[in-house]
Amino acid sequence: MNKRLLQKYSNAIGLKLNVAPKEEKYRIFARLYQDENDWLNFHYDNNFTKGLRYTVVIPLYYSSKNTCHFVIKDHNFKDKLINIPLGKAAIYKDLEFN
Repeated sequence: MNKRLLQKYSNAIGLKLNVAPKEEKYRIFARLYQDENDWLNFHYDNNFTKGLRYTVVIPLYYSSKNTCHFVIKDHNFKDKLINIPLGKAAIYKDLEFN
């Protein structure tokens, strides 16, 4: 994460964002889908810290075996496919539980 990207994401959501501290356990999370059966079940990104927390998803590599899609639940809890082109990003606010 560099200052230019941080400013871009801050502008996109209208809030000044900061990168999580280096001590943060889930500061950066990378997942490699390389086999046909690699997948992550539907889940919620929870925020168990104080304050707002956002997640940025950036696809860095697609292989011929990668058939994964980024899917969210809309306000009616219906699946919505989000197409994120290679190198682009999706940013969203995590659920708060504090």
